[in-house]
Order: sequence, then structure tokens, then C-alpha cells
Amino acid sequence: FDEIERSIWPLRRSLADVEGANPLDDDRIDPQLSPLLSVFCRGCQAIIDGVALELKLNEMISVVGVQLQAPNSAARLFDADEESLFEAASFFSSEASPLQRLRWLRTLKMLHESKGQWVEAAETLMMCGRTVAECLPHLRYVWTPSEF
Repeated sequence: FDEIERSIWPLRRSLADVEGANPLDDDRIDPQLSPLLSVFCRGCQAIIDGVALELKLNEMISVVGVQLQAPNSAARLFDADEESLFEAASFFSSEASPLQRLRWLRTLKMLHESKGQWVEAAETLMMCGRTVAECLPHLRYVWTPSEF
């Protein structure tokens, strides 16, 4: 698991560098894309943190088809994990991508449960319910029935 964290850290760090770059001083950044790029980089960092947190919370991890034993998750959880998961959930709208939003909200609920924060877990479930209620009018645009 430590190798997984070490391999995704440079990607996360480079996204933070691009997000914090000044478009007037840095040739990598187009000044017209700067506001969109900042939101995109923050969202990507939050999603990377969320995936890493999902791996920490599960007992068995499947990475490229290989089953790995998860480390002791209680020792590896941080206060910033909650903020990253909430930011990842906020990156997706209820109208356009409710399943992705629900994924990060459910992971946030699992994190609260693992810390024994039951009120926060219940609040997260309320946010899940609000997401479902908000996506209902838009469901025909996001959901496509599967063919049997």
C-alpha cells in the first residue's frame, strides 16, 4: 500500500503545482484557461485523495487484479480526508453525475463511521438523500437503460 501512495503522490503534487501557478509567470498555463484549470486541478486532487482513502477503508484491496491486505486504517486517517472527500463530492453535480457524487458521499459516510462520528455519518446520508432528490428531474438525461 505504501508503494501505491508513493506512486500517486507525484501526480497529486504536480496538479497542485499547476493549480498554484501564475499564468503570467508560467508558460505551461494559458491565461484564458486559468480559472477552469484551477477548479479541475482541485477536483483531481480531491478525487486522487478519495481513491486513496477508499483503499485505506477497505479490508481487502484489489489493484490490477492482485488482492492486497489493507493496512491498519485507523493509524492512516487524517482530518483533511473529510475535506478532500467533500470536495470530490462537490466537484460532481447532482444533475449531471449523481452516481459519482453518491460514491464520494458514501465514502465520506464510511470514514465518519470508522471514526465513530455517527452524527456526521447521518448528515452525510442526508446529503445522499438530497442528491437523489435533486437528480430525479434529470434522471432521464443521465440514466440509460441497459439492453438484455
